[in-house]
Amino acid sequence: MYWLLNLLGIVKIAFLRQKSYLGLVLALLAGFIVAITLVVSIPLYADAVGYRILRTELLEEQEGNLRPPFSYMFMAVASNEQRVPISGFRSADEYFTKYGARDLGLPPLVYVRYVTTDKIRLLAPEGTAYKEEKGEEQLEWVSVGFASGLEKKVRIVEGRWPKIASNDSNSPVEVLVHEGLADKLGLHVGENYIVMEKGVGDNLLRLPIKISGIWEPIDPSDSYWFIRPQSLQDVLMVPEQTFSQRILRTHPNDGIYMALWYYVLDGTSVRSRHAQELIGRMQGVERHAATLLPAVELRVSPEDALTEQHTQVRFLTLSLIVFSIPILGLIAYFIIMITSMAVQRQQNEIAVLRSRGISRSGILGIFLLESLGLGILALVLGLGLGQYTALAMGWTRSFLDFIPRYDFPVELSPESIRAGTWVMVLTLIASVVPAVGAAGHTIISYKRERARSLGAPFWQKIYLDILLLIPAWYGYQQLKQRGTISFLGEGLPSDDPFKNPLLILTPVLWLLALGLLSMRILPIVLGFIAQLIGRLKGISSVMALRYLTRTPRAYSGPVMLIVLTLSLATFTASMAKTLDRHTYDRVYYDIGADMRLADLGQSTEPSSAGPGGGSSQQQPEQQDEGTPKWLFLPVTEYLKVPGVENAMRVTRSDTEAVVGNSRQRGTLLGIDRMEFPKIAYWRDDYATYPLGYLMNALGTFEDGLLVSRDFMREQGLSIGSKITLNLWDVEESKPVPFTIVGELNYFPTLYPEDGPFFVGNIDYIFQREGGEFPYEVWLKVKPGTTKEQIELSTTKLGFRSIVTDVAQPEIESDQGRPERQGLYGLLSVGFLASAILTGLGFLFYSIVSFRRRFVELGTLRAIGLSTGQMAAMLACEQLIIIGLSVVIGTVLGVLVSDMFIPFLQVSTGEHPQTPPFLVLIAWDRLMLIYLIFAVLLGLALVMLAMLLLRMKIFQAVKLGESV
Repeated sequence: MYWLLNLLGIVKIAFLRQKSYLGLVLALLAGFIVAITLVVSIPLYADAVGYRILRTELLEEQEGNLRPPFSYMFMAVASNEQRVPISGFRSADEYFTKYGARDLGLPPLVYVRYVTTDKIRLLAPEGTAYKEEKGEEQLEWVSVGFASGLEKKVRIVEGRWPKIASNDSNSPVEVLVHEGLADKLGLHVGENYIVMEKGVGDNLLRLPIKISGIWEPIDPSDSYWFIRPQSLQDVLMVPEQTFSQRILRTHPNDGIYMALWYYVLDGTSVRSRHAQELIGRMQGVERHAATLLPAVELRVSPEDALTEQHTQVRFLTLSLIVFSIPILGLIAYFIIMITSMAVQRQQNEIAVLRSRGISRSGILGIFLLESLGLGILALVLGLGLGQYTALAMGWTRSFLDFIPRYDFPVELSPESIRAGTWVMVLTLIASVVPAVGAAGHTIISYKRERARSLGAPFWQKIYLDILLLIPAWYGYQQLKQRGTISFLGEGLPSDDPFKNPLLILTPVLWLLALGLLSMRILPIVLGFIAQLIGRLKGISSVMALRYLTRTPRAYSGPVMLIVLTLSLATFTASMAKTLDRHTYDRVYYDIGADMRLADLGQSTEPSSAGPGGGSSQQQPEQQDEGTPKWLFLPVTEYLKVPGVENAMRVTRSDTEAVVGNSRQRGTLLGIDRMEFPKIAYWRDDYATYPLGYLMNALGTFEDGLLVSRDFMREQGLSIGSKITLNLWDVEESKPVPFTIVGELNYFPTLYPEDGPFFVGNIDYIFQREGGEFPYEVWLKVKPGTTKEQIELSTTKLGFRSIVTDVAQPEIESDQGRPERQGLYGLLSVGFLASAILTGLGFLFYSIVSFRRRFVELGTLRAIGLSTGQMAAMLACEQLIIIGLSVVIGTVLGVLVSDMFIPFLQVSTGEHPQTPPFLVLIAWDRLMLIYLIFAVLLGLALVMLAMLLLRMKIFQAVKLGESV
């Protein structure tokens, strides 16, 4: 009974304590909720991605056939080693019918049993005109079989459904014939035939048959069809009872050649957590069926897709958890900082309680009980918010850029609940850590410690900032030497920043180390500034600087929180902007414009055997020399296509450059110089001179040529040099002279890695080669214009063209990568949460700091400082803290971005380094962040002014103690 009263007393104390500092309690609750929400959202997002991956894999796997995603096909086929005896078939058939779907673990939608004989001969009766006319031993090789439920899925084109045959072996068996076989052999309803095994012996299968009907599928795409209906063309269908009485009864050991059991199960509720269980179930069903019928094998199943989904979801979850470490670290730091504020505020009370007999464990129990109540409430709220956070991650297109989508189902899972519970436990531990030291103080030791509280913090004493620079520097050197840091083994694509968290964590480690180092240097800088300003008039700024110089431990928490939040946001936003821009640059460099077509034209050659695949109509044997070999509609006709804003011709040719005695293979691109700037993609670093200058240079000389810089350096060429290119687009090789009018570093669709490249006027090239030949058409199109729309419209207008490349779908495909969405979504949500918590932390720091200095401020007021001077002093303190935090955070973020973002270029494709990777600092996002901190500063100043105006000297100034 004593322990119960003790517990109730602790609960009462905890409740009263929380009530006394409700603001800090709510801030701590916010930290708990954010931490749990972020961690819960990761498995929820990965699970939803796994759902999408599974269906994508299954659709790709089933492409080319009609089977739905969760299709299972168990099959037993006779061979020389294994037969399909009737006893084994019936045992397996009973198991699959009664227990198969149950043991597979999903609700059944379709279940089909299909059994056939081996191929046997279809013969016409002796003496029939058909047999004598064909003069062949058999009309066709066919099987006899049945399929359960077939009568509901076929349409009887002619005749009727076959009746069940009698046991009389001489009576004809009515069969249903596929329409394709009937058309092929000229079969009709009512005709009699014989099916018989080939061979010698008394036990050969022989059946007289009569065609009762001809069938076709009602819907060939119905999920019922275990194989394509056309594949059943050579199967004579009979009722199951007929098959059993006339075939299995007389041939129990070899009457069945193939038995098939086909399921379509409802997999709409399948998630990644179910994958291993479902795989185990299907393997268990196969093993059990094999004990009944050894020939049974699982031929079709979602096993590969489930395995792939499970692997990807596990890797994605692990990667995102590692990616979330910096954000969770910020949240943990916030929780510790808020708890420290609460502990500092109650330190005197804790010391009194200890002096009056409460044990250290009792003090810690009070704090733990307070945090436990908050943790349980945060877990409940975090599980709900985690689902919305996972949904927001699925909507992410880039950093802080969201687009709603409706194919992203998120549902709570046991894994997410476990993850949330673990985070709750860790946050409870983090919240109690500051109380451990405080619980050891009595009133005497507390006063002694408080008198000596101006010392350096623990992390400075052990030089943690310097120690962290060692692994940070090692990671940087590894990236410089190898270009990547391995993660989870060498076999994984560790050069992809979306798949290798270490490429992100290494710069974050730099931010942490440099942030701590700046906290060591900051008081020295502030002291130096205070000395300079001390020579000037005015007291407020000097007192603010001297206070900050003397008490770095008082403000290091909020400053470090702001620095880490801002520097991480700077790096994250810049990384996202750089990678997004590079995706755009890479796709458009490869394609050249919004859309690229191949215009094949119309050949005028007699045999139409030219490269354009022209007309097959007969042409005269002789052709005038002036007659063009190809005919094209004017390129301006493309402007009539809905959605097309502009169009230009581009010809691409393999060529041989002749410079003196040197010959080198390369690529020549012919362009319409007037249209190129309006349509093509261009970046300023592709050439030394602006694009307009280069196009004007081509216009100045008909034979003008832009040449790759490396080739010009290699051959010692310069502007104005003459060069000859051998071209052979039409017939024989033709030497064409050119004049160099400019040099290029890069040019859309041309890669320096493939050799030298040249760009000239398309009309000059056509003129020197004797006429037009098939060329490319580059289009500028309106947003939302699709490949199908363009192809349909160009066909109607009479163009013989094919759309070869479209830029926007490639960009959207890259933006939809699960690991990319997950990282950007996590960082976006994490940044928003961190910004909110940082703001709360700074505001509470301002209030708690004011109350902690209540006596000091009251004394200053009593000795003559005006309210305005004190307000100016506090404003200077807040301005210096936020201003320096913003400056340090921005400088560190930009510095680390310049250091590490160049290593994040994804090495994909044949030309991974083209176009060059440009580091872009996301100043537009930073302005939003600056605005947030400006609002924070304004709120802090307003709150401090209100507190200052309400302060009474007689309340503030007391002998020996603070309020």
